[in-house]
Amino acid sequence: MSGAARFFHDTYASLARRLKWPLPVCTEVPPDIVETVLRPAGHDVMDYGLEADFHGYHIRSGRYEWGDWKCREVHEARVVGDQGFVFLRDGRLLTPTLYPNDELLHIFKVRRPITTCARRIRGRVFHLTGSNHENRGHFLLDHLPRLVAAEGMLRADPSIQVMLTGHHIRWQAEYLRMMGIDESRIVACHSGTVIVETLLHVPFAALFLSMAPRFALTRIRDAAAVHAGVDAAEDRRGPPVFLSRRDAPNRRVTNEQQLFEIARRLIPDLQLVLLSGMSLRDQIRLYRRTPLFIGALGQASCNMVFSNGSTIINLTHAPQPDTPEWNVGTQIATLSDNRGLTLHAGVTLAANKDWSFDEVAFEAHMRRFVETVSWKS
Repeated sequence: MSGAARFFHDTYASLARRLKWPLPVCTEVPPDIVETVLRPAGHDVMDYGLEADFHGYHIRSGRYEWGDWKCREVHEARVVGDQGFVFLRDGRLLTPTLYPNDELLHIFKVRRPITTCARRIRGRVFHLTGSNHENRGHFLLDHLPRLVAAEGMLRADPSIQVMLTGHHIRWQAEYLRMMGIDESRIVACHSGTVIVETLLHVPFAALFLSMAPRFALTRIRDAAAVHAGVDAAEDRRGPPVFLSRRDAPNRRVTNEQQLFEIARRLIPDLQLVLLSGMSLRDQIRLYRRTPLFIGALGQASCNMVFSNGSTIINLTHAPQPDTPEWNVGTQIATLSDNRGLTLHAGVTLAANKDWSFDEVAFEAHMRRFVETVSWKS
Protein backbone atom coordinates (compact mmCIF):
# COMPACT_ATOMS: atom_id res chain seq x y z
CA MET A 1 0.00 0.00 0.00
CA SER A 2 1.50 3.38 -0.99
CA GLY A 3 2.21 5.91 1.75
CA ALA A 4 -0.62 8.31 0.85
CA ALA A 5 -3.15 5.53 0.36
CA ARG A 6 -2.17 3.92 3.65
CA PHE A 7 -2.52 7.27 5.47
CA PHE A 8 -6.02 7.93 4.11
CA HIS A 9 -7.24 4.36 4.70
CA ASP A 10 -5.77 4.22 8.22
CA THR A 11 -7.26 7.62 9.06
CA TYR A 12 -10.67 6.50 7.79
CA ALA A 13 -10.46 3.25 9.78
CA SER A 14 -9.40 5.12 12.92
CA LEU A 15 -12.27 7.59 12.55
CA ALA A 16 -14.73 4.73 12.09
CA ARG A 17 -13.48 3.09 15.30
CA ARG A 18 -13.67 6.31 17.29
CA LEU A 19 -17.20 7.02 16.09
CA LYS A 20 -18.10 3.35 16.57
CA TRP A 21 -19.36 2.93 13.05
CA PRO A 22 -20.11 -0.76 12.61
CA LEU A 23 -18.30 -2.51 9.79
CA PRO A 24 -20.95 -3.47 7.22
CA VAL A 25 -20.65 -7.17 6.46
CA CYS A 26 -22.28 -9.71 4.18
CA THR A 27 -22.12 -13.13 5.83
CA GLU A 28 -23.75 -15.13 3.02
CA VAL A 29 -22.80 -15.27 -0.66
CA PRO A 30 -25.36 -13.06 -2.49
CA PRO A 31 -27.45 -14.75 -5.22
CA ASP A 32 -25.97 -12.54 -7.94
CA ILE A 33 -22.49 -13.98 -7.32
CA VAL A 34 -21.85 -16.97 -9.56
CA GLU A 35 -20.28 -19.94 -7.75
CA THR A 36 -18.55 -22.65 -9.77
CA VAL A 37 -17.36 -25.92 -8.22
CA LEU A 38 -13.74 -26.36 -9.28
CA ARG A 39 -13.01 -29.50 -7.26
CA PRO A 40 -15.62 -31.73 -5.56
CA ALA A 41 -15.63 -32.40 -1.83
CA GLY A 42 -13.35 -35.17 -0.66
CA HIS A 43 -10.95 -36.40 1.97
CA ASP A 44 -7.41 -37.71 2.39
CA VAL A 45 -6.15 -40.26 4.90
CA MET A 46 -3.22 -39.07 7.02
CA ASP A 47 -0.83 -41.80 8.19
CA TYR A 48 0.34 -41.28 11.79
CA GLY A 49 2.09 -44.66 11.96
CA LEU A 50 5.61 -43.37 12.72
CA GLU A 51 4.31 -41.00 15.36
CA ALA A 52 2.03 -43.62 16.91
CA ASP A 53 4.84 -46.16 17.18
CA PHE A 54 7.28 -43.65 18.67
CA HIS A 55 4.96 -41.97 21.18
CA GLY A 56 2.56 -44.84 21.87
CA TYR A 57 -0.52 -43.19 20.39
CA HIS A 58 -3.52 -45.43 19.78
CA ILE A 59 -4.64 -43.32 16.81
CA ARG A 60 -2.68 -44.35 13.72
CA SER A 61 -4.46 -42.35 11.03
CA GLY A 62 -6.71 -39.35 10.53
CA ARG A 63 -8.90 -37.72 7.87
CA TYR A 64 -8.34 -34.39 6.21
CA GLU A 65 -11.67 -33.29 4.72
CA TRP A 66 -12.74 -30.46 2.43
CA GLY A 67 -16.05 -29.37 0.95
CA ASP A 68 -16.76 -28.43 -2.65
CA TRP A 69 -13.93 -26.11 -3.66
CA LYS A 70 -15.64 -23.20 -5.38
CA CYS A 71 -14.72 -20.10 -7.32
CA ARG A 72 -16.87 -17.01 -6.76
CA GLU A 73 -17.23 -14.28 -9.37
CA VAL A 74 -17.64 -10.91 -7.67
CA HIS A 75 -18.48 -8.07 -10.04
CA GLU A 76 -17.27 -4.55 -9.26
CA ALA A 77 -15.41 -5.86 -6.20
CA ARG A 78 -13.56 -3.47 -3.94
CA VAL A 79 -10.24 -5.05 -2.91
CA VAL A 80 -8.64 -3.23 0.00
CA GLY A 81 -5.15 -3.31 1.47
CA ASP A 82 -2.31 -5.79 1.21
CA GLN A 83 -4.46 -8.64 2.56
CA GLY A 84 -6.95 -8.04 -0.22
CA PHE A 85 -10.15 -7.75 1.80
CA VAL A 86 -13.07 -8.19 -0.59
CA PHE A 87 -15.95 -5.72 -0.38
CA LEU A 88 -19.11 -5.71 -2.46
CA ARG A 89 -20.23 -2.78 -4.59
CA ASP A 90 -22.53 -1.65 -1.74
CA GLY A 91 -19.60 -1.40 0.69
CA ARG A 92 -20.16 -4.61 2.67
CA LEU A 93 -17.25 -6.88 3.51
CA LEU A 94 -17.87 -10.31 1.98
CA THR A 95 -16.89 -12.43 5.00
CA PRO A 96 -17.09 -15.87 3.27
CA THR A 97 -13.86 -14.85 1.49
CA LEU A 98 -12.15 -14.99 4.91
CA TYR A 99 -12.99 -18.68 5.50
CA PRO A 100 -12.15 -20.36 7.85
CA ASN A 101 -11.78 -17.14 9.88
CA ASP A 102 -15.01 -15.59 8.60
CA GLU A 103 -16.45 -15.34 12.11
CA LEU A 104 -13.23 -13.98 13.65
CA LEU A 105 -13.17 -10.46 12.27
CA HIS A 106 -11.54 -9.20 15.47
CA ILE A 107 -8.23 -10.85 14.46
CA PHE A 108 -7.95 -8.69 11.35
CA LYS A 109 -7.10 -5.04 10.85
CA VAL A 110 -9.71 -4.30 8.20
CA ARG A 111 -9.32 -1.12 6.19
CA ARG A 112 -12.54 0.12 4.59
CA PRO A 113 -12.80 0.93 0.89
CA ILE A 114 -12.34 4.50 -0.32
CA THR A 115 -13.58 4.54 -3.90
CA THR A 116 -12.60 8.14 -4.64
CA CYS A 117 -9.48 7.93 -6.81
CA ALA A 118 -9.48 4.12 -6.48
CA ARG A 119 -7.48 2.29 -9.12
CA ARG A 120 -9.60 0.25 -11.57
CA ILE A 121 -8.68 -3.05 -13.18
CA ARG A 122 -10.73 -4.27 -16.11
CA GLY A 123 -11.39 -7.87 -16.98
CA ARG A 124 -11.18 -10.96 -14.80
CA VAL A 125 -8.70 -11.08 -11.92
CA PHE A 126 -7.84 -14.09 -9.74
CA HIS A 127 -7.36 -13.13 -6.09
CA LEU A 128 -4.14 -14.66 -4.66
CA THR A 129 -3.45 -12.60 -1.57
CA GLY A 130 -5.08 -12.78 1.85
CA SER A 131 -4.29 -13.92 5.37
CA ASN A 132 -0.57 -14.59 6.01
CA HIS A 133 0.27 -13.99 2.33
CA GLU A 134 3.58 -12.41 3.36
CA ASN A 135 4.79 -15.65 4.97
CA ARG A 136 6.51 -17.99 2.51
CA GLY A 137 5.28 -21.11 4.26
CA HIS A 138 1.66 -19.97 4.30
CA PHE A 139 1.88 -18.77 0.71
CA LEU A 140 3.11 -22.23 -0.28
CA LEU A 141 0.64 -24.26 1.80
CA ASP A 142 -2.45 -22.03 1.90
CA HIS A 143 -2.44 -19.83 -1.18
CA LEU A 144 -0.77 -21.88 -3.94
CA PRO A 145 -3.31 -24.71 -3.46
CA ARG A 146 -6.03 -22.13 -4.25
CA LEU A 147 -4.21 -21.54 -7.53
CA VAL A 148 -4.01 -25.30 -8.16
CA ALA A 149 -7.78 -25.57 -7.68
CA ALA A 150 -8.29 -22.94 -10.39
CA GLU A 151 -5.60 -24.13 -12.84
CA GLY A 152 -8.08 -25.39 -15.42
CA MET A 153 -9.89 -22.06 -15.45
CA LEU A 154 -6.63 -20.09 -15.65
CA ARG A 155 -5.35 -22.22 -18.54
CA ALA A 156 -8.64 -21.94 -20.43
CA ASP A 157 -8.59 -18.13 -20.26
CA PRO A 158 -5.06 -16.66 -20.49
CA SER A 159 -6.54 -13.15 -20.16
CA ILE A 160 -7.26 -13.76 -16.46
CA GLN A 161 -4.82 -11.74 -14.37
CA VAL A 162 -3.49 -12.82 -10.97
CA MET A 163 -3.53 -10.39 -8.05
CA LEU A 164 -0.65 -10.37 -5.56
CA THR A 165 0.43 -7.83 -2.97
CA GLY A 166 2.82 -5.37 -4.57
CA HIS A 167 5.71 -5.55 -2.12
CA HIS A 168 5.83 -9.37 -2.21
CA ILE A 169 5.63 -9.81 -5.99
CA ARG A 170 9.43 -9.96 -6.19
CA TRP A 171 9.57 -13.41 -4.56
CA GLN A 172 6.02 -14.66 -5.14
CA ALA A 173 6.37 -14.26 -8.91
CA GLU A 174 8.83 -17.16 -9.01
CA TYR A 175 6.27 -19.45 -7.35
CA LEU A 176 3.78 -18.44 -10.05
CA ARG A 177 6.33 -19.13 -12.81
CA MET A 178 6.89 -22.50 -11.19
CA MET A 179 3.15 -23.17 -11.55
CA GLY A 180 3.13 -22.06 -15.18
CA ILE A 181 1.74 -18.52 -14.70
CA ASP A 182 3.63 -15.90 -16.68
CA GLU A 183 4.73 -12.80 -14.79
CA SER A 184 2.96 -10.58 -17.32
CA ARG A 185 -0.39 -11.72 -15.83
CA ILE A 186 0.39 -10.35 -12.34
CA VAL A 187 -1.35 -7.23 -11.02
CA ALA A 188 -0.79 -5.61 -7.62
CA CYS A 189 -3.25 -4.66 -4.90
CA HIS A 190 -1.06 -2.56 -2.62
CA SER A 191 -2.45 0.89 -3.47
CA GLY A 192 -5.37 1.36 -1.10
CA THR A 193 -8.63 0.41 -2.78
CA VAL A 194 -8.69 -1.37 -6.12
CA ILE A 195 -11.97 -1.79 -8.01
CA VAL A 196 -11.95 -5.00 -10.04
CA GLU A 197 -14.43 -5.52 -12.86
CA THR A 198 -14.72 -9.28 -12.14
CA LEU A 199 -12.87 -10.74 -9.17
CA LEU A 200 -12.41 -14.51 -9.06
CA HIS A 201 -12.05 -15.70 -5.48
CA VAL A 202 -11.29 -19.25 -4.29
CA PRO A 203 -11.26 -19.65 -0.48
CA PHE A 204 -8.89 -21.83 1.51
CA ALA A 205 -9.61 -25.52 1.11
CA ALA A 206 -10.68 -26.46 4.61
CA LEU A 207 -11.08 -25.47 8.23
CA PHE A 208 -7.45 -26.18 9.13
CA LEU A 209 -4.92 -23.80 7.59
CA SER A 210 -1.35 -24.74 6.62
CA MET A 211 -2.69 -27.93 5.05
CA ALA A 212 -4.23 -28.70 1.69
CA PRO A 213 -5.57 -31.73 -0.20
CA ARG A 214 -2.91 -34.22 -1.26
CA PHE A 215 -3.65 -33.68 -4.97
CA ALA A 216 -2.82 -29.97 -4.61
CA LEU A 217 0.43 -30.60 -2.74
CA THR A 218 1.41 -33.31 -5.24
CA ARG A 219 0.82 -30.88 -8.11
CA ILE A 220 3.02 -28.28 -6.39
CA ARG A 221 5.77 -30.85 -5.77
CA ASP A 222 5.73 -32.00 -9.40
CA ALA A 223 5.79 -28.43 -10.71
CA ALA A 224 8.66 -27.62 -8.34
CA ALA A 225 10.66 -30.60 -9.60
CA VAL A 226 10.33 -29.38 -13.19
CA HIS A 227 11.17 -25.80 -12.14
CA ALA A 228 14.38 -26.93 -10.41
CA GLY A 229 15.37 -29.55 -12.98
CA VAL A 230 15.25 -32.33 -10.41
CA ASP A 231 16.55 -35.76 -11.35
CA ALA A 232 14.23 -38.27 -9.65
CA ALA A 233 17.12 -40.76 -9.50
CA GLU A 234 18.70 -38.53 -6.83
CA ASP A 235 15.65 -38.61 -4.52
CA ARG A 236 16.76 -39.15 -0.91
CA ARG A 237 20.36 -39.88 -1.99
CA GLY A 238 21.95 -36.99 -0.10
CA PRO A 239 23.03 -36.66 3.53
CA PRO A 240 20.55 -36.01 6.37
CA VAL A 241 20.01 -32.34 7.26
CA PHE A 242 19.52 -30.34 10.45
CA LEU A 243 17.60 -27.17 9.52
CA SER A 244 18.77 -24.03 11.29
CA ARG A 245 16.58 -21.11 12.44
CA ARG A 246 19.41 -19.03 13.85
CA ASP A 247 18.63 -16.02 11.63
CA ALA A 248 14.83 -16.18 12.10
CA PRO A 249 13.16 -13.04 13.54
CA ASN A 250 11.64 -15.07 16.39
CA ARG A 251 10.95 -18.62 17.62
CA ARG A 252 14.66 -19.38 17.52
CA VAL A 253 15.92 -22.43 19.40
CA THR A 254 18.50 -20.91 21.73
CA ASN A 255 20.50 -24.14 22.09
CA GLU A 256 20.22 -25.12 18.44
CA GLN A 257 23.98 -25.67 18.01
CA GLN A 258 24.10 -28.03 20.98
CA LEU A 259 21.12 -29.99 19.63
CA PHE A 260 22.82 -30.28 16.25
CA GLU A 261 26.01 -31.59 17.85
CA ILE A 262 24.03 -34.16 19.86
CA ALA A 263 22.25 -35.37 16.74
CA ARG A 264 25.49 -35.47 14.73
CA ARG A 265 27.12 -37.74 17.29
CA LEU A 266 24.34 -40.22 16.55
CA ILE A 267 24.10 -39.49 12.79
CA PRO A 268 27.70 -38.66 11.78
CA ASP A 269 26.95 -37.40 8.25
CA LEU A 270 24.30 -34.92 9.46
CA GLN A 271 24.66 -31.48 7.81
CA LEU A 272 23.64 -28.12 9.31
CA VAL A 273 21.75 -26.06 6.69
CA LEU A 274 20.45 -22.49 6.73
CA LEU A 275 17.77 -21.92 4.06
CA SER A 276 18.08 -18.13 3.91
CA GLY A 277 20.24 -17.10 0.99
CA MET A 278 19.40 -20.28 -0.93
CA SER A 279 17.48 -19.82 -4.16
CA LEU A 280 14.08 -21.47 -4.49
CA ARG A 281 15.53 -23.93 -7.01
CA ASP A 282 18.33 -24.88 -4.62
CA GLN A 283 15.84 -25.38 -1.80
CA ILE A 284 13.73 -27.67 -4.00
CA ARG A 285 16.79 -29.74 -4.92
CA LEU A 286 17.82 -29.95 -1.27
CA TYR A 287 14.42 -31.24 -0.22
CA ARG A 288 14.29 -33.83 -2.99
CA ARG A 289 17.70 -35.34 -2.23
CA THR A 290 17.51 -35.30 1.60
CA PRO A 291 16.17 -38.47 3.26
CA LEU A 292 15.92 -37.08 6.81
CA PHE A 293 15.32 -33.59 8.18
CA ILE A 294 15.53 -32.41 11.79
CA GLY A 295 14.46 -28.90 12.76
CA ALA A 296 12.12 -26.59 14.59
CA LEU A 297 8.58 -26.38 13.26
CA GLY A 298 8.27 -23.48 10.83
CA GLN A 299 9.15 -22.52 7.27
CA ALA A 300 11.45 -25.51 6.92
CA SER A 301 8.56 -27.84 7.72
CA CYS A 302 6.43 -26.22 5.02
CA ASN A 303 9.07 -26.96 2.39
CA MET A 304 8.46 -30.68 2.96
CA VAL A 305 5.97 -30.22 0.11
CA PHE A 306 9.01 -30.40 -2.19
CA SER A 307 10.14 -33.78 -0.79
CA ASN A 308 8.98 -37.23 -1.84
CA GLY A 309 9.18 -40.09 0.66
CA SER A 310 11.44 -38.32 3.16
CA THR A 311 11.21 -38.23 6.97
CA ILE A 312 11.12 -35.07 9.07
CA ILE A 313 11.56 -34.71 12.81
CA ASN A 314 9.79 -31.51 13.86
CA LEU A 315 10.86 -29.91 17.14
CA THR A 316 8.27 -27.81 18.97
CA HIS A 317 8.14 -25.95 22.28
CA ALA A 318 4.63 -27.25 23.04
CA PRO A 319 3.83 -30.06 25.46
CA GLN A 320 3.10 -33.46 23.98
CA PRO A 321 -0.63 -33.86 23.24
CA ASP A 322 -2.66 -37.00 23.88
CA THR A 323 -3.22 -37.52 20.16
CA PRO A 324 -1.19 -36.95 16.97
CA GLU A 325 -4.13 -35.02 15.50
CA TRP A 326 -2.69 -31.74 16.83
CA ASN A 327 0.78 -32.18 15.32
CA VAL A 328 0.52 -30.00 12.23
CA GLY A 329 4.09 -30.71 11.10
CA THR A 330 3.34 -34.43 10.98
CA GLN A 331 0.13 -33.76 9.08
CA ILE A 332 1.90 -31.59 6.49
CA ALA A 333 4.44 -34.37 6.03
CA THR A 334 1.90 -37.14 5.48
CA LEU A 335 -0.29 -35.07 3.15
CA SER A 336 2.78 -34.42 1.00
CA ASP A 337 3.70 -38.13 0.84
CA ASN A 338 6.41 -37.96 3.49
CA ARG A 339 6.64 -39.12 7.12
CA GLY A 340 6.60 -36.87 10.15
CA LEU A 341 7.54 -37.21 13.81
CA THR A 342 7.06 -34.37 16.31
CA LEU A 343 9.24 -34.07 19.41
CA HIS A 344 7.83 -31.84 22.15
CA ALA A 345 9.95 -29.75 24.53
CA GLY A 346 7.05 -28.79 26.80
CA VAL A 347 8.44 -25.32 27.61
CA THR A 348 7.06 -21.80 27.68
CA LEU A 349 8.09 -19.36 24.97
CA ALA A 350 10.23 -16.42 26.06
CA ALA A 351 8.99 -12.86 25.56
CA ASN A 352 10.56 -12.83 22.08
CA LYS A 353 9.11 -16.34 21.45
CA ASP A 354 12.52 -18.02 21.53
CA TRP A 355 12.79 -21.34 23.34
CA SER A 356 15.10 -24.24 24.09
CA PHE A 357 14.88 -28.03 24.11
CA ASP A 358 16.22 -29.98 27.08
CA GLU A 359 19.40 -31.58 25.76
CA VAL A 360 19.19 -34.75 27.83
CA ALA A 361 15.62 -35.36 26.66
CA PHE A 362 16.55 -34.58 23.04
CA GLU A 363 19.47 -37.03 23.12
CA ALA A 364 17.21 -39.74 24.51
CA HIS A 365 14.64 -39.13 21.76
CA MET A 366 17.27 -39.14 19.02
CA ARG A 367 18.99 -42.24 20.34
CA ARG A 368 15.68 -44.13 20.31
CA PHE A 369 14.90 -42.81 16.82
CA VAL A 370 18.23 -44.00 15.43
CA GLU A 371 17.83 -47.40 17.09
CA THR A 372 14.22 -48.06 16.09
CA VAL A 373 13.35 -46.13 12.90
CA SER A 374 14.55 -46.94 9.39
CA TRP A 375 14.89 -43.73 7.37
CA LYS A 376 17.63 -44.38 4.82
CA SER A 377 16.70 -45.05 1.18
